[in-house]
Amino acid sequence: MKLSIIISTYNDMSHGYIQQICKEITRIPETEIIVVDGGSKDKTVDCAKQYGAKVLIIPNSTRGKRLHVGAEHSNGRMLFFHHPRTIIPREAIEYLVLKVNELSWGGFTHQFDFPSFLANWTSWYSNEIRIKKRGIVYLDHGIFVQTPLYRRSGGFPDFPIFEDTVLSTQLRKLESPTLLPQKSVVSSIRFKKNGWSYQVILNQLMKLGYSLGLSPKTLYKMYERGLWLN
Repeated sequence: MKLSIIISTYNDMSHGYIQQICKEITRIPETEIIVVDGGSKDKTVDCAKQYGAKVLIIPNSTRGKRLHVGAEHSNGRMLFFHHPRTIIPREAIEYLVLKVNELSWGGFTHQFDFPSFLANWTSWYSNEIRIKKRGIVYLDHGIFVQTPLYRRSGGFPDFPIFEDTVLSTQLRKLESPTLLPQKSVVSSIRFKKNGWSYQVILNQLMKLGYSLGLSPKTLYKMYERGLWLN
């Protein structure tokens, strides 16, 4: 098995992405799909099973926990952690399979599904500053990593938020990330519901709180208030 695609879900059917994601990535040779669900009350699990995914259910779990458990149950030489509200073209996944022995770790190029000045700026910052300069890859880019390297890093922590930052911080000590040109088309649902300016400011406040040592649980409650997408 070359590539294990791991998706953490929680009531994602209603957001309209999980079915499209499964259609895009199903039946790619040398891959497996592992969906780790937090106890969804909708049809998320049924959808995943319909497309042949291996489904693990861990009620009341954090996203970090689900992603790590998915990795522990994987068989691939490379792991690919797929965000449940981003669309990554089938060709991009096939590229990972093709280059499985050449790529170390990294992500795809961030692009929102709703273009605007703030959306484009956010994507530019994510690609050019966060990844290329700081070596931090967020989950909405999609995170690929060689399985032995993931294990050496310690893997995802049991965090509800910033688990991708912790993983990246450990991985960048071992290898520099690669930003691939293929697009990860990211849902702008948070920005549409909260307003673009509010969400941009909230994102920066979350990063500030994390750098000051606020607990991930506290930050998660602030970030998800009224949405509960993760």
